[in-house]
Amino acid sequence: MSVEQMQFAHAEQIAERILRDTGRAMMENNFPLFSKHFAVPCTLESFDDTTVLRSWSDWRQTFDAVRSYYLSLGMTHLERTCISAEFTAETVLNFVHETKIYNGQELLQDAFPTLTQSHLVDGHWRAVRLSYAIADKPSHNRALHMSKRTTA
Repeated sequence: MSVEQMQFAHAEQIAERILRDTGRAMMENNFPLFSKHFAVPCTLESFDDTTVLRSWSDWRQTFDAVRSYYLSLGMTHLERTCISAEFTAETVLNFVHETKIYNGQELLQDAFPTLTQSHLVDGHWRAVRLSYAIADKPSHNRALHMSKRTTA
């Protein structure tokens, strides 16, 4: 295995752990598990808007809004798959993953990719920027930017 392949495998393992934890947290309404993988401040980007989450209160509002949106669709589970992962510096990990929202076997919304940039902070990988490619779902995009609407 080449150095590049080993680095990708390691980067992918970290990304998969983050996706597993944050997906489980979303399903179980476990904000403490979710929050350990994110930084403050953190930038959320979508086709519709950009929001900087400047506090854990902002993060909690966003978590609750996105979870409520998923539940309103009838979500029974999430499928999140790492597409690519790479270290762009010793303490910077970029990865792209795809999210699918299901009710049983029924896909509730088109799969959407997300680019995450995480930094290694005090021994933990924490997302500092997430870019969501969610087309034609204004309610989903509104949920992502909920903290901007409640603090503006």
